[in-house]
Amino acid sequence: MSPNKSHLFKGPFIIFDNLHGFIPFTEAERDIINTPFLQRLRWIRQLGFSSFVFPGAEHTRFSHSLGTVYIMELMLQALGRGVNKEKLMNSRAMGEEAKFHKTLRLAALLHDVGQFPFSHTTEDAYIKHESTRHPPNEATPYPPIIPGSHEELTYHIITETNYEGGISNILLKYGFDPKEVAQIATGTSPSLLANQLCHSDLDADRIDYLLRDAQHTGIKYGRFDWQYLINNLRVVEVNGKETLAVGEKAIQAASDFLISRFSWYSQIIRHAMSAKFDVIAGKVCEYFLDHNLVYSMDELKRLIQKQPIEFYNFNDIFFMNLLQEEKKKGTTRDKMISEMISMILFRIPPKLIFEPVFKNRFVASKEEREELIAQINKEVLKYQRLLKGIRNPNTWLLVHIPLSDIRFTKNIEWLKRSQQAPSLLEERDPIKIVDDDGDVSLLVEKDNSVIKVLSRFTNFTPAIYTSRETYKILDEHGCFNPIPIKKAASSS
Repeated sequence: MSPNKSHLFKGPFIIFDNLHGFIPFTEAERDIINTPFLQRLRWIRQLGFSSFVFPGAEHTRFSHSLGTVYIMELMLQALGRGVNKEKLMNSRAMGEEAKFHKTLRLAALLHDVGQFPFSHTTEDAYIKHESTRHPPNEATPYPPIIPGSHEELTYHIITETNYEGGISNILLKYGFDPKEVAQIATGTSPSLLANQLCHSDLDADRIDYLLRDAQHTGIKYGRFDWQYLINNLRVVEVNGKETLAVGEKAIQAASDFLISRFSWYSQIIRHAMSAKFDVIAGKVCEYFLDHNLVYSMDELKRLIQKQPIEFYNFNDIFFMNLLQEEKKKGTTRDKMISEMISMILFRIPPKLIFEPVFKNRFVASKEEREELIAQINKEVLKYQRLLKGIRNPNTWLLVHIPLSDIRFTKNIEWLKRSQQAPSLLEERDPIKIVDDDGDVSLLVEKDNSVIKVLSRFTNFTPAIYTSRETYKILDEHGCFNPIPIKKAASSS
């Protein structure tokens, strides 16, 4: 990594980051960092309960948000869209170029401001809960944001806090449009280039969290040649729209980035062994939502608008206190939820059923995935019938089928099916490649890119968790296929 020189110029506010070194911030950014909304992120872990498996993974959404600003700065400078340091730090410098630069940094700083306790651990529970309250095709007030997602809360925080100390109020004070910042932060801006820099397959957010997560877990999957990749970013024009692209000589670096992200999610974030506490915590959160034991989305929005300090308390500590209170009162009637609460509080891992049908695997089609789910349900039904016959109230199974599979990137067929822009080159997410002649194409179309082949597959990562007592009962009744033991070769 090259020496960090950003501390060599003065700014109103400078923070030392253990990954990137000194990061200077503008006056507007300083004021936003010091709000309860950004300070809340100090109390939300970046990787949920991954620290139960990787003890070093104690870093927070706060440090990640600061790091994303640093990466955004490098990307803008590499593209020639960053103003000089004097204009950046001068709050009165608000020409078109300076405002674009500053707005992108603000969006990077605020992109995770609506995150839930333990990040995506409880967010998935909110998304599932909200899906039962909305018709399948009904969007949030801020389309195409998913109802119940952290993007929905992020948009609300940025646009609906026009009071003293609120994010909207600070943005307006410094001459920024809260709606414009919110759209960029959530990837819903009319500006394709702005969306890509903040919310696409190759953005400041993903670059920082892969590097940061690798640093804190000690696992090397998140390493890639990020500086070479950033220095080969280009702005190209596609049908009159400014678009982010990668120079052709950096195709391998772009491919390595996607492969690194795929491996990271497959082996760390979604791996059945490392994700077990996140899964059971998500199930507990679903129970809390269904029984009105935790804030609903509507209640969270009211807190954001009227009680920011109360919303500040909606963090990891809040969720752990909730578990402790439920454990202390012992009022949870659901035996499974009660046991899961104890598992989280005392780090007692659930048992993972290792059967061939439950294994992680690559799938190449929706039909193949549905067939695998049918096989899983058939096997689980056998277990459930057996447990029902035993009539033990302490037995339970938790079938975890993720809302989406892990993918390298959307393949060309997938992009065509979900296309919303006039052309695929105008779609926000896929990485574009520009050659020396200025011709632009998709990375997944390039014959010299391994991603063209890998994009055909996704990693299907089901997991079946259960209590130790349940596992013992199933094992005693011969439900699991014994693993054959290979005999050593004879020495005679």
